[in-house]
This record gives sequence, structure tokens and C-alpha cells, in this order.
Amino acid sequence: MRFEFLLTTGLAVGLAAHAAQPVPAVQRFHSYTPSLAAAGQPARAQFAAIAAAGYKVVINVASPDSNPDAIRDEKQLVEAAGMEYFHMPLKWEKPDVNQVVEAVNLLESLGGKPVLVHCYVNSRASLVAYLHRTMRGGAPEADEKQTLTRIWKQNRGYEFENSPQWQLLIEDAKERLGKK
Repeated sequence: MRFEFLLTTGLAVGLAAHAAQPVPAVQRFHSYTPSLAAAGQPARAQFAAIAAAGYKVVINVASPDSNPDAIRDEKQLVEAAGMEYFHMPLKWEKPDVNQVVEAVNLLESLGGKPVLVHCYVNSRASLVAYLHRTMRGGAPEADEKQTLTRIWKQNRGYEFENSPQWQLLIEDAKERLGKK
């Protein structure tokens, strides 16, 4: 009944317009919802595929000094592919809680546009997605924490449990994001 209502009112078209498809060729790509994914650094040629998959926004949270594969003209490549671009670099060694809160608030402000958040290996990006989903999206904490630690385990030596600065940052960010 609800599906018929969506089809007859045209709402299904509007919902489909905000859905993006997975882009598995991008390293460590993880799709959370049809409008949110996180990944490691895309290759230059992958930005066109990201746009073709339906993403409208790219948020890069890698700091250039921690990403040997950083693409210096990434903003131009993303915009040439027809997407919006935001660079919100988070330092690996000493992440700034204000910047993380700003990134989560940016995700919320985009109103459901399909977004790909990326960093070098999808650690910082997945953390931003985790906070957005648990603090703003109502996703179950336990499920999201499991996803976060699974993604981080792929980066040997930098697993979440071995990264106390990020564990502390999550607690600080949750406190700040909870005071909306």
C-alpha cells in the first residue's frame, strides 16, 4: 500500500534521486546508506565513477601531510565531475574535536545528498560517519562500533584499539554533539 502511494504521488522518484550506488573499486569503500559512504583515497580517474554512481558531495578529511597519495587538484577533479567538494583535514596524531564536530555538522546540513567521505585509508572517514550515524542518524551504537573497528582493522598497526587519541576524540565529540 505504501509503495503504491509513493509511485502514484511521484515520491519514489524523489527518493531515488537521493540514492547513490556503491563504488567498490575505491579502496576500502563502505556504504552505510544509499546517501552515505566512506572510503580510502580514490584514484584520480575514480571521481567520474563516483559522480556517475550518484554521489553529489565529496568530503576529504585526510590531511595532505599524512596522505602520500593525496591528489593536489582533487577539488578541481571533484567539481569537474559535477560534485561539491569540502576539505576538512584531520591530523592523525592529534585530531581536533572541533574539526570532527564541524564535519559531522556538515554531513547533517547536506540534507540527505549522497556523500562520500574519504581519507587516506578510511579510518578518519569512517569515524566521521560513525559519529554522524550514531549522534545524528539514530543508528545503533553497537552496530556502528562493530563496523568502525572492522574498517580500522584493515590498517594494520593503526587499529582503533591501538589509537588512543581517536578513542578519546570520540568521547569528546559525543559530548559536544549531544549538546545540540
